[in-house]
Amino acid sequence: MKILRIPLLFIMVNLMLIVPEAGAVSSYSSSARAKYPSITGTKLDSCTLCHTAVPTRNAYGTAYANNSRNFAAIENLDSDGDGFSNLVEINALTYPGNSADKPAPATPALTTIAPNSGTTAGGTAVTLTGTNLAGASVSFGGTAATGVSVNGAGTQITATTPAHAAGAVNVTATTAGGTSGSVTYTYVTPPPPAPTLSSITPNSGTTAGGTAVTLTGTNLAGASVSFGGTAATGVAVNGAGTQITATTPARAAGAVNVTATTAGGTSGSVTYTYVTPPPPAPTLSSITPNSGTTAGGTAVTLTGTNLAGASVSFGGTAATGVAVNGAGTQITATTPAHAAGAVNVTATTAGGTSSSVTYTYVAPPPAAPTLSSITPTSGTTAGGTAVTLAGTNLAGASVSFGGTAATNVVVNGAGTQITATTPARAAGAV
Repeated sequence: MKILRIPLLFIMVNLMLIVPEAGAVSSYSSSARAKYPSITGTKLDSCTLCHTAVPTRNAYGTAYANNSRNFAAIENLDSDGDGFSNLVEINALTYPGNSADKPAPATPALTTIAPNSGTTAGGTAVTLTGTNLAGASVSFGGTAATGVSVNGAGTQITATTPAHAAGAVNVTATTAGGTSGSVTYTYVTPPPPAPTLSSITPNSGTTAGGTAVTLTGTNLAGASVSFGGTAATGVAVNGAGTQITATTPARAAGAVNVTATTAGGTSGSVTYTYVTPPPPAPTLSSITPNSGTTAGGTAVTLTGTNLAGASVSFGGTAATGVAVNGAGTQITATTPAHAAGAVNVTATTAGGTSSSVTYTYVAPPPAAPTLSSITPTSGTTAGGTAVTLAGTNLAGASVSFGGTAATNVVVNGAGTQITATTPARAAGAV
């Protein structure tokens, strides 16, 4: 009898160990049915949901035990590593702890894409929403997207668009379950980059316009140019799109903003300053008369162009009495005194100094001599009488007595008195 008691005690101990575990498993199965009613009556409605064989847990059961026996906490895990989350497997009625038992792949579906357009260069980050997207690749009009990432629920994809020609394309997602219907994405040609300006040469010119300028910058192909809102003319852009040559329009005096505009937009500005131009340079074509005495005082008339406001120079000496006609084509003036010889005559205005015409100064003839008295007033026919003549302008004089020259002619320094000796003559007054 003693031999029989030992096995019976052993059996009773083992039954005591097993029964509580079985009761616990039954409790956990009830919890699973309460959480996931759809498993009721299926193969998941048993110990094999969490165990390979009681009491050995499978990967799902281990995750359940390690997460405080909270089914919700492990729904997004892929306990058996078969590519499907625990929740997806439970909903598909396959074992979440057995990688050999997994859902048949469902056909993916796409419902939206955001944004739904981007440039032909690609590189746009997009988000696609739908269902059954786990493991998906994405195609834009037949070209694969890059950077594809799917969330754990298989309901959202983020990806980067590939380059593509302009136009609308079909976007699809492909998984082991097939290819989704499409959503539409539109490729648009990107605008060219905005132009820039860095300099203008020269940076000033006259209000009349017509100044040739060179602008430098970037992205200038096809540009038009504005000077303070007025279009430049003769615009030409080099092949590299880095330089513009143009002609300035007429504008009021002052600084203006210069901009370049292309399909890519309008550049920042550089500054150009309009200045009032000087009057045109004067010209001289003639002077009448073209000669006069060294004493000056000769009235002259000069003809030419752009003479308004002119002063006149004779060999560097200013004329006086300068008057210009209303048309600016004629000057009247009085010559200054100057040494004998030819001099250059010029006219000067705010526009500059003219080329010259020639005026010749000549020494005036000496003044005519005068005689007012002779002392004595008579002498012998033999001549030889010393006489004194008084008068003016006598310097260098010779003296004639009835056509016969006197001798010993001497003139005082003032030219007012002559002493001489009479020649022989017949009797009578001479």
